[in-house]
Amino acid sequence: MLTSNPEFSIFMPCKIALYEDEGKTIISTMNMEIMLNAVKSNPDLYTEAISLFGKLKLLMTSLSEV
Repeated sequence: MLTSNPEFSIFMPCKIALYEDEGKTIISTMNMEIMLNAVKSNPDLYTEAISLFGKLKLLMTSLSEV
């Protein structure tokens, strides 16, 4: 499955997936914004999770520019 559809790896237990597509390295993860909406009722958790997700997006962006 992952050999022919590597983009499916984001639905597997790994949090960040790396794979090649037409000679380019792809960095992929699930969109945490949907899951974050589920914890909005806990302001401390929500704030921490938003911060973490922001850092993860920055990391992924910087890695994709290497």
